[in-house]
Amino acid sequence: MRTEQEIREDIREALRQKDRDLLLKLADEIGAFGTDNALGIAHNARGLAAGQASQYDQAITEYRKAQEFAARAQNQILLTSIHNNLGSIFNNLGQLDEAQVEYSLSLDLAIKTGHEINMSLAYANLGLLWANRGDYQRAIHDMLRGLEIEERLHDEEAVAASLGNVGVVYYRMGDLPMSLQYVLRALDINERIDNKWGIAINVGNAASAYVGIGDYANAIRYFQRAIALHEAVGNVSSVARTHANLAVALKATKELEQAREHLLIALKMHRELGNLNELFFTASNLVQTSLQLGDVEQAREVVQSVGTQQATDPRSRTLFQSAKGLLAQAEGDLDRAHELMTGALQIAEMIGASDLMFDMHKDLRDLAKIRGDLDEYIKHNELFLELKEQHSGNDISTRLATMKSERTIAAERAEREKERAVLNSTLPKHIVERVLRGDDVSGDLIEDASILFLDIVGFTSKSTIMPPKELTALLRQIFTSFDNIIQEHGVLKVKTIGDSYMAAALGTANVMPSEAHSAEGRIEAQRMANVAHAMKDSLFTWPYTNERVMFRIGLHCGPVVAGVLGLDRLQYDVWGDTVNVASRMESTGEPGRIHVSEAFADALRSAPYHNFTLTERGTIDVKGKGAMKTYWLDATA
Repeated sequence: MRTEQEIREDIREALRQKDRDLLLKLADEIGAFGTDNALGIAHNARGLAAGQASQYDQAITEYRKAQEFAARAQNQILLTSIHNNLGSIFNNLGQLDEAQVEYSLSLDLAIKTGHEINMSLAYANLGLLWANRGDYQRAIHDMLRGLEIEERLHDEEAVAASLGNVGVVYYRMGDLPMSLQYVLRALDINERIDNKWGIAINVGNAASAYVGIGDYANAIRYFQRAIALHEAVGNVSSVARTHANLAVALKATKELEQAREHLLIALKMHRELGNLNELFFTASNLVQTSLQLGDVEQAREVVQSVGTQQATDPRSRTLFQSAKGLLAQAEGDLDRAHELMTGALQIAEMIGASDLMFDMHKDLRDLAKIRGDLDEYIKHNELFLELKEQHSGNDISTRLATMKSERTIAAERAEREKERAVLNSTLPKHIVERVLRGDDVSGDLIEDASILFLDIVGFTSKSTIMPPKELTALLRQIFTSFDNIIQEHGVLKVKTIGDSYMAAALGTANVMPSEAHSAEGRIEAQRMANVAHAMKDSLFTWPYTNERVMFRIGLHCGPVVAGVLGLDRLQYDVWGDTVNVASRMESTGEPGRIHVSEAFADALRSAPYHNFTLTERGTIDVKGKGAMKTYWLDATA
């Protein structure tokens, strides 16, 4: 039977490959373990599979179940992912307030746990949300925060996604050359790593940028390619969205009949998927296209087919109300047209959507001309021209402000990297992140830690006859070797005092905390046993005599307190009764042997895998603890 860890790794790979069927299969497999943690992971995987198929209601149901189990298991990292996933579903549904709540909860938990991958995802998704709200400077700011983390983690897939998202924001800002630059960089990375999902998205984004710069031939070609790519990976929502975007490019080339065909496809798909805001966006474009073709009847049918539904996104609501106004104008009901267009303008003004206000004033100006209302014509024409002028000025101001934000972030990044380099030389990686955020790291209770103490046998007597430089060189050689061993096994070096070496396996050591909880203590004992044996078998000799350097090692496990001490010269230390007992195991041990407590022996016996033999030493008197049963730890022959 496979372990939970093995299945979790396969879930991550299935998610990376966007393999929905495999995700569902793995969800059933891990759910069979029946623990709260396993069930939380299973429901989260099912939610991801539902989201890939644009089955949003089912995805929300699965994520809510996953939240319940993850909360019971106290798995903060899994909860972080679930909040992020829920936010993406709400964002796709146009429920931006709900999406913002979930993304913010995800970011808070990611910062609390120090989980950089979830942190970068939360920043990226918040950036998209700010872009949807029209706050482009804030969008760029958060996206660049996420991109910084992803580049540091060398996560090319995530880097490509963020570059593409930044390109989308520049597109909305009207900086089309910059948009195309970012999108094509993202496309290049996705093609290099063969990320088909990412390729499909960025081909579509590049097409939109080509529309913006007026290169409609390339835009149409890229949109058509994007549709095929999205169909191949099963991204149904994006297939529908791309059909609607392709129609925009076709309208610009006066291919109105083809544009209408693609809009009808998109409208049908969005209706089936329940993508309400996308439905209204597509319906608005279809009404306008039908009117351009002189097909008032079809425009009327489209409006009627939407019925009494209301878009949750005010932009979509504005566009649809404006489209209804154009229909009323075509039907000759000019007063009704004026009422609808004025209402659309009010919504645009309420949300501060200057691009929509620009279009509304133009439409109202043209309507006033038909109605023969000179005052209205002059009013809306003046406001139209004023917005046109403002738009040109705002483009420059927004670009300058964004460039300033980019420079500020770059300067902050350089300063943080300097600070990080200093801290990384003295503190564990996940503690460095917390220190940089200003978190309190004065004392964390860790329930299942394994502690190692090692002493060099005969060091005191040898040090009296060895030259200081040679003694220092030998210590450096030994401890550098030990540093490599603990790094290989994911264990934390706490400190060295003279010829003593202290290490701790805390579950979070020099890596991000894992999702494992129930087996954590057993895994840490196994890891520390591997470290102890590697250290014991290390071959070093004393100068002049060529005698082998022998080590005395003690191991114990249990709860400890860990935290940063000092203000100027920071040190991460571990203390508590578990540390004291581990020290006693070393001092009461024998040269060339590993002496362990009964608690450590019990934890090691229940570990998933180990190649060690535990031999009972008997009961010994331990200072401060009294009689304790202890064991010798040896490698299995």
